[in-house]
Formats: sequence, C-alpha cells, structure tokens
Amino acid sequence: MNIAKIETYPRERFHIFAYCDNEGYSEIDRLVEECDNSQSKSIEKLAATIERVALHGPKSIAGPRCHQIDGEIFQIRADHLRVFWFYDEGNIIICTHGFIKRCKKTPKNEIKKANRIMRKYFESKKRGTLEVKEERDE
Repeated sequence: MNIAKIETYPRERFHIFAYCDNEGYSEIDRLVEECDNSQSKSIEKLAATIERVALHGPKSIAGPRCHQIDGEIFQIRADHLRVFWFYDEGNIIICTHGFIKRCKKTPKNEIKKANRIMRKYFESKKRGTLEVKEERDE
C-alpha cells in the first residue's frame, strides 16, 4: 500500500497523508479532478480546512465540518465535498478518499470503502509493506 504526504505546512502539528494507488495517484487528487469549475470555491474551502487541521488539529474545526462519521473514520467537509480520514500514532492523519455528496445521507459504500482502506493501511504497516512518499507528484 502507498500513501503520500498531502502538503507540508510550516509549524504543522499533524502530518496529513493520502491513500494512493500503485501508480502513486491519490483518491484526493481524483476528487479534485472530478470537480468542475463551478466547484472551485468548494475545493478552496476543502484545502483551507485541511491546512487548518495540519496546523491546529482536527479539534480546531467547528462542528459538522470535521467530525466522526463511523467508528474510527472521520470526515472533513466543504460544502458537498467530503474527505474521509483516520488517525495513526504520532499525530498522523491518513485520508482514505474523497467524494461529492449527492444525497442527504452519506452513502454506506463510501463508509465501507474508508474502513477497507484503513484496514489495508494497518495491515501493510504491520507487515512492513507500507510505502510512504514524502513529496507528491504534481
């Protein structure tokens, strides 16, 4: 399994990584590509929220913008954009994937996907097969 550092911020308290496919392409990058020009403000809000989490921690984000969604899975939201994530030790946050929420309830398949990625992450870490890229390919 591969993960990549999302961004490095001066004085960051939390280190945020994203799950990547075998080619090193993250699900967060896929979400951004899926969005059209009308969603650019939402992407900016999402990026600002992720930066705030890195600098000040998830608890610095008020209420529904950053909260627990299922078990150990949390979400960051900006308008209709969602990013699921979980904690690892040492102030590490792993973003599993993002999606555009198109209905009132969070789709169960998205929650299952986040849990599946989390299990895969911890299994890879335990086996010593987790690959970490400190720099994202832009």
